Amino acid sequence: MELYARLQNMFFVIAFSPTPGGAGLIELLFNGFLSDYVTSNTHATFISTLWRMISFYVFLFAGAVLVPNWINKKLKKGNNEEDASLAQAPVSPQDQE
Repeated sequence: MELYARLQNMFFVIAFSPTPGGAGLIELLFNGFLSDYVTSNTHATFISTLWRMISFYVFLFAGAVLVPNWINKKLKKGNNEEDASLAQAPVSPQDQE
């Protein structure tokens, strides 16, 4: 429970970080907040980098792959619906002139 409380405090501090996504700050805080669990600075740096890759960069990469595909599908679907509605639109006598 203590570890969970420390991580929550760390996330709270990151929310007010002036750097985007807490970049750099989380690596510094990791060693200070979790020094009872990770005693070596080398291990702390490796673990914080690995943690950052799993918790942040995986979602960033997934979003970079999935979002453009999703947008393309939505745009294609929207264009197909517009084409279908134009093809089915009744022709008024004024349009025929």
